[in-house]
Amino acid sequence: MQPPSYSSPTPVKGTLILALGILSIVGLPILGPVAWILGSKSLSLIDSGFGDPMQRQNTRIGRICGMVGTVILILVILGYAAMAMLNFGIARPKINAKPGQAASKAMQKSWSKKAHSRTGILIAEARDLQEAISKNDAAKIQSIVHHDRAVLSVRNPQGETPIFQTVIEGKPAMTSLLLRLGANVNAKNSAGATPVDKAREVGKDDILAVLVGHGGRSGKG
Repeated sequence: MQPPSYSSPTPVKGTLILALGILSIVGLPILGPVAWILGSKSLSLIDSGFGDPMQRQNTRIGRICGMVGTVILILVILGYAAMAMLNFGIARPKINAKPGQAASKAMQKSWSKKAHSRTGILIAEARDLQEAISKNDAAKIQSIVHHDRAVLSVRNPQGETPIFQTVIEGKPAMTSLLLRLGANVNAKNSAGATPVDKAREVGKDDILAVLVGHGGRSGKG
């Protein structure tokens, strides 16, 4: 009768598992799950009698270290995720303006459009006023100015307001009318000359008298 044969225990790499577990704690948490899984499988072999019982302690300690390393790994991942979300939150306003900023920009655009529209209307009114002055149309002049007195300050490329036109064209009645409607008697053109200077330049003494009577002065000292 032959004696019963016994198979040798399955080798258990307890030292390796211990090393992996320690490394997962001291700086390589990515090894934590590896130590945990290997440790659990090796302990199952030992408990079932198929593993080397001499490696139980190293395997158990390595498995515990692997569990700790896995927790550290999860915390690291969560930390990076939180940082990424924070950075995204900081960078986002640079791409998409805040509601208040968006409203401000929209308001500025609206003002800009209104300003362009306002300028266009004034230019059109200034042209109508110029035509009315040339035709001595007092009623039309009053209607235009009453609608928007700013038209009296619109300047041509030489920086001259409508009052200068009445001087150049020799229309004392129109000069007087514009002054009564609020035209600036001492407005200066691009050369620094006032309507008084222009009247003297073109030899319009009658208009000069009207201007001086309304407080007109020379702009050239």
